[in-house]
Amino acid sequence: MEREVPRVKIKKRVSVKGEKFMIYDYSYDISTKGIRIYSFYKINPGKEVEINFMNEENKPVKISGKVVWTDEIDKEGQWFSGILFTPKEHEITELEKLKNFLNPNLKSDKNNED
Repeated sequence: MEREVPRVKIKKRVSVKGEKFMIYDYSYDISTKGIRIYSFYKINPGKEVEINFMNEENKPVKISGKVVWTDEIDKEGQWFSGILFTPKEHEITELEKLKNFLNPNLKSDKNNED
């Protein structure tokens, strides 16, 4: 099954801030619609979060999102969390910057989709 939006596998340091938590972990992959992170912290689906990371130009990207799924990776307590971007009006330029970064990478990574 082909994905609606292709993902780019990329490991980036990411901070995820919720109403009552702040975690620092890594991205696993990213698309123009969302990001998958892996963490030792389980984030329950439905949580509204703020995601922060540095793009390839070493500029900060800050965008709102909603956790849509969480899966346990292993018995060591690692989790994957899928976060759908839900940008607020003032974050639309952040999403555009992300699209500009991802577009050149999509062709080279298209065969690496899960």
